[in-house]
This record gives sequence, C-alpha cells and structure tokens, in this order.
Amino acid sequence: MLETTIVYGISPNTITLNDLSKHREFIKVSRVLMDTVKMRRGFESLEKREGAEDFGSYRDIRIVQLFGTIAAEDNETLNEKEALLRKMFNPRYAEYLSSDGKGYLPFKWTEEHPSSVSRALQMNLKPYAVAKISEDETEKLRRKFEIALVGRDPKKYAQTQTTESDKASGHVAANGDDFTYPIIEIAAANFTTPGKITNAATGKYIELTGSFTGTLIIDMEEGTIKEGSTNKISMFTAGSEFWELAPGDNTINLTNITKITLKYYKAYV
Repeated sequence: MLETTIVYGISPNTITLNDLSKHREFIKVSRVLMDTVKMRRGFESLEKREGAEDFGSYRDIRIVQLFGTIAAEDNETLNEKEALLRKMFNPRYAEYLSSDGKGYLPFKWTEEHPSSVSRALQMNLKPYAVAKISEDETEKLRRKFEIALVGRDPKKYAQTQTTESDKASGHVAANGDDFTYPIIEIAAANFTTPGKITNAATGKYIELTGSFTGTLIIDMEEGTIKEGSTNKISMFTAGSEFWELAPGDNTINLTNITKITLKYYKAYV
C-alpha cells in the first residue's frame, strides 16, 4: 500500500508516483490497493470495455486501484487538473507513450521493507479505462477519482537494471525474492557455433547454432533472439528454453562462448 503520494510527472514511457514532500501537491493518491488475480478474474472484476480482449500477457496479472482527490483554489485550475488526470490515465494515450505500443508504463515508488530498507520499485501498469471523477460532497473545490490499472505480471521490480558485463561462466546473485527474466548480449567475437548458455540453478539452457557479425541479443521474457532489428530466432535449437534467473545464487555455464553481458531487474513478490 502506498500512502500520501501524488501523481506528478508524465513523460514518454513513464508515469511516476512521487513522494508528496518532494513536489508541489496537485493530485493526491490516498491509497493503492494491489491484488494478485488470474487473468480470467481480472476480466470479471473490471468494468467491461468494448474491444478489450488482451491484457498483453498469458501469465497472472495484477489489478491496481488508485483512489484519491484533486484539489485547487478555483474552478478553472480544478478543471485543468481534472483534464490532466484524464489525459494521463487514458488507455489510448498510454499506448502512444509506451515503447511497445501496448500501453504498459513503469509506475515507480519507494517502499519501506519490513527490515527498514527502502526499495526503489516499479511495476508495469496499463490504464484500463479513463479515470472516474466525481464531486466531493463535503468540499467544493475537491473532486474524487478512481483509476483502474492492470499489471503485465504480478511482480514488482527494482527500478535500476543490474548489468554484469564481460561475464564468463560463474555465479550470478539475483538478490530479489522471485524469478526474473534476463536479457543476454553476445558479441560475435566471443561466440563459436554451437554456443550454449546453461543456468545450473534451474537446469535449463539455450543453445544457438549459426552465425552473426555484430551483437546478438536474447530477451528471455519476450522469447526473442535478434541482431539489431534482424530476427535470428532460427539460431534457437531443439530442446532449448528461454529461462529465468532464480532468486538468489545462479551458476551460469557457457559452452563455446567466452563471455556475455547479462542484464536483469531484481523481482519481488
């Protein structure tokens, strides 16, 4: 649950939740409720919108409800804030802002962990419908709002991506508390066919045959293998799997590959 935060900034591919003490208040979020649900339940519990058939993932999703108030000193300013809120949480506008065109934007916040350690976290969320806004019966220059968002998956991720460059066979400590998909980069000079990358922690591997001249990028979550914009999925051999890093220690073994660059976000439940 997030307390006393405001929706403050919007920029390409990002809507950020910021601490009230750091920015001038104009939209206050009173609470955020997060419930992990199956996709089917997600469809049942959200208001139906014509044409809404795909939340962008076959995995479990998360529904987030934002409740709060907007306030101003006069009606003109209040109307401007309401218009901004409707724009920020418009599903079509989110699709325009997002890098993949699917409308999922990284919402960011700081969470106090039970061990008193602050974590900078983010979750990819998509506005499901335009914000519902109503008059506050007790305050003339205040309006209440309710915003429904859906998550691409139920996990929270660290805001900062971990990068391990020039990584040979050895240990990787994914110090979150849930599985996370890495992105692996291989330079052509470090690859001999067939090349194989195994995660001993899970027993899964990906084996590649063929050739490339630049840098090969394997996105384990998206299930893609590319050299620049060129699709190299044909290098993927039978028996291979797009694998995850387990929480904690992982041993990565390289065969016919001298070194890789490994990128991932720590994942939390």
